[in-house]
Amino acid sequence: MLEISEFDRLKLIEEDETVYFKSKFKFLMTHNGFRPGELHMLLSTSGSGKTTLMKSIIFDMAKDVKILYWLSEETEKTFRKHIANKGISNSLIKNITVVSELESPLCINSEGMGIVNALKAHVAECNPDIVIFDNITTSAAYADLKPSVQNSVIREMKKYAAETNIPILFVAHTKGDINIYNQGLLSGNDIRGSKGVINFIEFLYVFQKLSIGESYFNFINIEKHRSQQIEGKFFALEYSPKANSYIQDWPIDFETMKENYGQRNILK
Repeated sequence: MLEISEFDRLKLIEEDETVYFKSKFKFLMTHNGFRPGELHMLLSTSGSGKTTLMKSIIFDMAKDVKILYWLSEETEKTFRKHIANKGISNSLIKNITVVSELESPLCINSEGMGIVNALKAHVAECNPDIVIFDNITTSAAYADLKPSVQNSVIREMKKYAAETNIPILFVAHTKGDINIYNQGLLSGNDIRGSKGVINFIEFLYVFQKLSIGESYFNFINIEKHRSQQIEGKFFALEYSPKANSYIQDWPIDFETMKENYGQRNILK
């Protein structure tokens, strides 16, 4: 067993309790925000609004930190259209670097580790504080590859995050046969592709949209929070159609979660 000196013990505790990246979103701040050098994942169904949530988080945090936003499904032009339509200020845009696999010369004819190496090159160029990878399960680094390759990609990304002390947030799809009308709560086991990648993630946020009558109930379940204690797992999210953004969230207790879950519309 490795011995830990009193000085090192106090230093490790201090690091765990330090907020390095502030956010208005309470589900992140319940474990003191994104943790440096660790992997985070947002998992949800296709069409649930997870990319909208990612953009809400990005524009909230970009006033204070530099972000590399890695795209596997969209082009940079699509992202710029979103910025133009929503009137995002230049003070936020200047801290965001957008790279699309569909356009980056480093990604042409690459897959698996080739995409990982391309991402590393872009990180070295722009020196971000946070990397957001949207979407790992549709990326050429992961999609349709063997589970062993998918696991190797995530393992390498975990090693790279630790080496650079940069938090990396992956957006991920669930399996194709799961949608908002499924009966059960989503979990890490529902990820598209290899379930083994979940083992490498320190923090897992399961984002789910329940259809209730003619409205939706959006919530986050913090399924994994390795090394960090949290006070609550469930957080409701408020979406603003006018802003096309998630504007706030708040913790909810299990009884509230259970009540909303029991009222959901189900297609059997």
